Amino acid sequence: MKQHNPTGETRKCWGTARERARIKARFNIRSRVASAANTAREKGHVPVAVAVAVTTAATNCNKHDDTVKNAPYSLDTVRCILWRIVHGDRSFFSLPYMEEHALLLTARHSTQSLWQDDDDDNDDSHSHALLIGEQKLLSWFGHAQVQEFKHYIMTTRESFTVTEYTVWLRRYHILGSLLLGGVNPCVRGTAIVRTHTATTATENHSTQWQPTTGARVLGRFFDSVPLSLSSYIVDRIVRMRRLATTQTDDTACALCQRCTPIDCKLSFGSPCHHVFCEACLWDDIVTNLNDRPGDVVLCPVCCKPKIESPTTAPQTTTPTMRRQASLEKYLALPRDAHELKRLPRKKQKAHEWNALCSSWSEAVLPSLGLTRDVRRDKAFTHTEKGARHYVKGCLDAGMDVHDLRNEYGQTLLFLAAWRGHSALVQLLLDYGSDPNQTANGGFTILGAAKANGHGDIIELLRPLGEEPATSVVHPRDPLCIAPETPATTLSTLIDPLMDHPGAGSYLVDDAIQPDMVEYLLELWRTLPIEEKPKIKAVPCSVRSYFCDTERLISATLSTSLVNTQQWKDDEVTVFPHMRFLHYSELGSTLVPHIDLCRVDALSGVRSTHSFLLYLKDCEKGGETTLLESLTTAKTLARVSPQRGRLLLFPHNCPHEGEAIVDAPKILVRGEVRLPKLGF
Repeated sequence: MKQHNPTGETRKCWGTARERARIKARFNIRSRVASAANTAREKGHVPVAVAVAVTTAATNCNKHDDTVKNAPYSLDTVRCILWRIVHGDRSFFSLPYMEEHALLLTARHSTQSLWQDDDDDNDDSHSHALLIGEQKLLSWFGHAQVQEFKHYIMTTRESFTVTEYTVWLRRYHILGSLLLGGVNPCVRGTAIVRTHTATTATENHSTQWQPTTGARVLGRFFDSVPLSLSSYIVDRIVRMRRLATTQTDDTACALCQRCTPIDCKLSFGSPCHHVFCEACLWDDIVTNLNDRPGDVVLCPVCCKPKIESPTTAPQTTTPTMRRQASLEKYLALPRDAHELKRLPRKKQKAHEWNALCSSWSEAVLPSLGLTRDVRRDKAFTHTEKGARHYVKGCLDAGMDVHDLRNEYGQTLLFLAAWRGHSALVQLLLDYGSDPNQTANGGFTILGAAKANGHGDIIELLRPLGEEPATSVVHPRDPLCIAPETPATTLSTLIDPLMDHPGAGSYLVDDAIQPDMVEYLLELWRTLPIEEKPKIKAVPCSVRSYFCDTERLISATLSTSLVNTQQWKDDEVTVFPHMRFLHYSELGSTLVPHIDLCRVDALSGVRSTHSFLLYLKDCEKGGETTLLESLTTAKTLARVSPQRGRLLLFPHNCPHEGEAIVDAPKILVRGEVRLPKLGF
């Protein structure tokens, strides 16, 4: 159901509320995992809160029915979750639900919950019949496999986890939902067979590593690892746990040489049958995940073949030939979704049992898009993040590495060199990308690498192109202007302590020197105009996009803000992506609205304020007005365009642009991060 009544203003209001809840839950889950991983990395031990939560849950769930009834959740609750898994009810495992019940889903549960218990006094009442879905299991797996599963549970397992149960039933879509929900895959059920030689220190080691390693593993999974690949890794390790139960004697780990109890033991199986502790395998996978072009789960003892870099293209072809082959595949794709719909395609239902991929090349392929516009957006997004395997997948499946550019005039190679991804730079060069192409404003790839201190990329690019000038559009380096900027005065437009979205709005007059203004105007004249400007009833601005990869503008603005004596140098971050707005027609306006924040693709830093840097005086009209709300016309502040004036306001501050009377109006629009609290 998308709505609760047919009125236009409230359409899809429930769907919107669910979407907000999902986004909030995802943010909370990832923040919790990141906090646990950072705590473990900084202090070098298990996070106290996580360890207490997991230990408490395990203690409550390892006991029998009388203890489970006194737990925060009942046996019926656990069985309800198991029932949902059996029937493949993926919608039940939503992100808000998993955030709220993280303790329940991560904890160990007694195997008693898997069996019928009509007679509570009969200890053998669950010796033959599974409580949930035995007939379905028979139809899925056959009698022999179900009997093997029952024998495994009855004879070797004292407790299990929801993740393990999901793998046993091959419900891989639900397994993916559990991983997205931050359920620790390293927590494992305990075995009935106990060794007599294990020391207390070894037993403690077998449980204490789980929260720490789990936070590290989930953090790695959240970082550009396809869900089909992370699900495959968890599936393989759960099955290695099952193989390890056939060995009842303590065995020393082949890697760390610790005595490995059964609750921490893994057996790789055929062909080597090496035995090692689970902590060592997780560490091996997380460390070497990016460097394995084939199966990502290898035996850490014997299966260490020579690592072939996935960025190295086959040597039987030249870069030009690879570029042409990739381009032909790209041009064969439909242009957009409309062309895709017109193509005759047979709809295929992907079976859940085939939802696992053992290698990067298989895992990334479904997410690269089936049209040119989607493939283009995916390639630029993954290049900026440094997701090497995704970019490699785009190149193999079809991409134009020569002519495709983003709105800032950057090619994939330019973006990779600016962001410092040396492996991607080498990969794109192997596929014939041109290192001499320039972005908007005439800035070069080598110049971007130099300005950001990427020495390894400079060494790759220098033999392939000419040494660039600092810039082709200005006669002198504007960075020489910034240190000479005198102390500027900051005016507060909306008090930081005021209860309003615009609290913390400021105005800085003469933020930059006249020489810098002239340089920006000269730069603006060289920028291409937006190809498809928005069609509106009332004339608006024409945009030109510029990315300040060499920090020519952002360094000047940062220095100007620091000179106000209100912020320290490390508290001001000016984002490099900027837009030049040109209001050339009389009567041009900007309707009341609020702005969106910008998130840095690498660091995840979010901007807090929008900035407007005016480059032309307007004696009349063109004011930027800060409003009380979007629905009222009450004005809190009005700023007229003046040459060199800088306006700062929070993104959520309602504002509008008044009609142009004295044209033209030219300004630079961008984002900046400032401290949240007022002064």
